[in-house]
Parts: sequence; structure tokens; C-alpha cells
Amino acid sequence: GGVLSVNQGIALGVGSNNTSSNVLDDYEEGTWTPTLASSNSGTSRAIDSGFKAVYTKIGNNCIAHCSMGIGALTGSNSGTAQLGGLPFNYNGSVSASCTGSVRFNNVDLPSGINHTTMLQNSSGTSNVFFFSSTFDNTGSGDLGISAFGTSSSVVLTLIYQTV
Repeated sequence: GGVLSVNQGIALGVGSNNTSSNVLDDYEEGTWTPTLASSNSGTSRAIDSGFKAVYTKIGNNCIAHCSMGIGALTGSNSGTAQLGGLPFNYNGSVSASCTGSVRFNNVDLPSGINHTTMLQNSSGTSNVFFFSSTFDNTGSGDLGISAFGTSSSVVLTLIYQTV
């Protein structure tokens, strides 16, 4: 009875399949502290203290979950909403390397939205993601910080590749 520690990873596969691409060498679980800010400098929404944000990292994939209430606004009520504080930077060199699901409560969504997910549109590395929506008229756009009020809450799961 105890914990097995392996210095360089565990090889998964048999015989010639036992290559570096089949080695599990990184596994981590933990918590993270979400932030909700605007693309306009100095604008943010407070996150209520009862938030729950956890992650599991396996290899270069991070699965982040968050349930948070939204609090008071600091700064102007304009700009694109940005979720930050994620535990690892996103790998911007990998196209379409994230997916997510989002559930809102008491968020003022523009009419015609039929789906909202999380996107990271940086070609570099960052731990900030955007709430990106598609509309019933086939348009798309990022959700603004003004959609969130002091009674808003968000539950999300985000899977993304790390650097």
C-alpha cells in the first residue's frame, strides 16, 4: 500500500510502440482562480468568493472546470469579456486546440444567440479565453463585459492544449 513514483514517465504500449509519444510523463490536479475582465484596460468584474475552479492536466491537455458568481464592476461597462486565471497557457500554435461548454444564469445575452463557447484567438501563449457566440443569422461575435451583472453566474468546462 503506497504511491508508485516514476521519474521519467510510464510507457504505454507494447514492443516497438513503446516510444516517447506513448510515455505519460505529466499528470496534475489542482485549483485555479478565475478572473473576468474586459479587453478595455482597467475594467473587470469581481468573482464571488464561493467560486469553485478545478483542473486536471494530462500530458499537454488541460481540462478546467469553473462555477462562479459575478460581482461588482470596476471601470467602464464596455469591451469584450475575457476569462482569465486559467492554470496553464494555451498553445497558440495549434489550430482549433480548445473546446468548451458554457452555461449562463442571469446573463444579458444579445438576441439571436444559438450557441456560446470559449475561444482563444491569440497566436501566442496566453491563459485568457473569450466567450464566443454564434447567432441564428450565421454571424458570430465575442460577448461583452456588459452582459454580466451582479446576479450573473457562469458554469463552464474548457479543454485546451497547453504550451
